[in-house]
Amino acid sequence: MEKVRNWKMVRKYPRFFKTETMASIAYSALLVILFGLLLMLSSCGGGGAGSADTSEGIGGVTTNLSLYADKMVTKTGNTITLQASLYDGNGKPLSGKDVYFDVLSGYAILSNSLAKTDSKGIANVDLNSTSINSTVVVIKAFSNNSQAQDSKTVYFVNTMAIQPSLYLVPDGDNDGIYGESSDYTIVADGKDTIELNAVYLDITEQPEAGRAIYFGSDSEEVYFSKNPAITDFEGSAYTTMTVSELSGKEMITVYAYDYKTGTADIISINVMPVTAGSLYLTSSLYSVEAGKNTNIKACVFSETGSPMPDVTIIRYYVYPYYMGSIEELYGYTYDGCHSTVFTAGDITGDVTITASSEGVSDSIAITVTKVPAQLQVTPSSATTPVGIPFTFVITGGTPPYIVTTDTSSATVSPSTVAQEGGTFAVMGFVAETVTITVIDANSKTASATLNVVESPEEE
Repeated sequence: MEKVRNWKMVRKYPRFFKTETMASIAYSALLVILFGLLLMLSSCGGGGAGSADTSEGIGGVTTNLSLYADKMVTKTGNTITLQASLYDGNGKPLSGKDVYFDVLSGYAILSNSLAKTDSKGIANVDLNSTSINSTVVVIKAFSNNSQAQDSKTVYFVNTMAIQPSLYLVPDGDNDGIYGESSDYTIVADGKDTIELNAVYLDITEQPEAGRAIYFGSDSEEVYFSKNPAITDFEGSAYTTMTVSELSGKEMITVYAYDYKTGTADIISINVMPVTAGSLYLTSSLYSVEAGKNTNIKACVFSETGSPMPDVTIIRYYVYPYYMGSIEELYGYTYDGCHSTVFTAGDITGDVTITASSEGVSDSIAITVTKVPAQLQVTPSSATTPVGIPFTFVITGGTPPYIVTTDTSSATVSPSTVAQEGGTFAVMGFVAETVTITVIDANSKTASATLNVVESPEEE
């Protein structure tokens, strides 16, 4: 059985709008009709097919459940028969198993909330509306043993269609269910998205593929990923909308429109301002000599994870204040970030720098160190016989130190000195002048020479 995308909606009173021109889109005075996608049963001689969910079932065997309806649209007062098909991963029907049914939304009642599967793996219940008004009903079926589940959307209407219909529903939280209350809100940051589904039904209440559906809004700051979008075999035309941070509106209108028939639907979307969700502060150096500088950078992001709009204000604080200063105590972001310079004071120790913006903040600790004395190697020049090591002392600079020579005929031990005042020895194997170079942690250098001479002959 082919797995198909299930069009799920929970809005109780969707609105349809019919018009002959774009300018005349308006709310209809007539009671509108609730329509939905109707897929024909491939195995039961009629009805709409849902998408099957799978899970690990009894004994670790994959179990599948598909929920069907003998009709998706019917008049109020009529009965819709629901059929749940339970089968294993090999397509074998599972008989004698409990299947539970539940009405997730809408005004309807089930004949039973529990049914056992027959020899064909099928469990049936009936569904009736409890309202004389049109209503959308979302039903869920699930297996207690395997937790495999599927859901279905059906419609009870108090009149039948006399012309094509277009139904626009959003999915703002990306959970695959359209028309929930949470789906009608978007953050105006240019990143947050709402998926829109415009469903086109012909006059026989069947979905029609190949229709070009156009989307629009009363705000110039709304963007659609596809416009127009073409309906698929389920009658659905999908597009994704975003709202720029330049939008100053609290609510916008979004519509879908079919030029050929003048059929349209319109919805309202709540626009939320961009709210700061996190701030990150970094420094190019976390250990700075007294009187020296380091570059710091603060980046602030919205609750949806996108950079905050340009010219968002970031403020900086130094504690204790006497241990350094910030070049700019506040600045404006570009691409969500702002950079400035911290200058360490004369007092050594740890200093805390904090950046804050619109209720979020971050802090870093920087260690201010003393300015080291000039790096020196003592003595700066010495003489030693071949094969006799000579010891030098390192002072000043910043440890650790690396010691090298300009010849391969001399050895250094050790070649790395861990602390100030440490020593190293150089021994030459041929008579020559050896140049010694010491490099500290800040890449400062100092040098010395060792004159290696022939050993005097013993008398």
